[in-house]
This record gives sequence, C-alpha cells and structure tokens, in this order.
Amino acid sequence: MMRGRLAPVQRVLLEVSYDGTGKPTSVGVVPDVSSQDKSLIKASIKSAESWKIKPEQVAGVGVPGKLVSPLCYFIGSNQAQVNKRDALCEWYSPTRKVHIGEGQSLALDSAVSLASDVIGRTL
Repeated sequence: MMRGRLAPVQRVLLEVSYDGTGKPTSVGVVPDVSSQDKSLIKASIKSAESWKIKPEQVAGVGVPGKLVSPLCYFIGSNQAQVNKRDALCEWYSPTRKVHIGEGQSLALDSAVSLASDVIGRTL
C-alpha cells in the first residue's frame, strides 16, 4: 500500500456466501476491482461478517447462496465534492451490466435481500 492520502473514492467489492438462515459463512474481496488499502478491506470484511441476509425461501426453507456487494468509501472536503458522491460511487456488474447502488447487493445464486443497514453516514 502506498503511504499518504487516499483518493477521494475507494471501492471494495465483497463476495459473501451465506447459509439458509442468512448468516454469512464466508466473506472475501474481489481484488481486481477493490481498493488496495488494507484498513478499508479489513473494515469491509468485518462489517459484512455481521450482516443479516434474507435468503430466498423454498417450501419455507432458506436457500444458501452468494452475493456481491460494492462498498464505496467517499472522502469529501467540500459540498461540491459531496454532491458528486453518488456519481463517483456508481458501480455496474461487469457480467450482467446491472447498476448496483448504495445499500444494494447482487444475488449470484438465487433471490436474496440484505436485511442489515449498510448505507454509510456523513461524518
């Protein structure tokens, strides 16, 4: 990792596997599209390990699966930069050409929704 200031926008793309109850069983980072900052990666993984996921239900039983979720860390120093945050943090799935916005995830195996609040806060 390079020492010094981070770029104003840092992205971490997480791949999360979960069991039928919605508990994450494995959390990893997709390296080619993620920030190389180890502290952001560590914080992202730690957060995702506590997520509660609502898996698809089949005959009343939760279906294990996998999802990807982009996290965007934005460091804005003035209102003009903050106003550009949404455009700077956009991410599209490279395989499905689907827009994934803040607080959203993309199911890889079956229908799923994220029950945990992962939308960031302005500090």
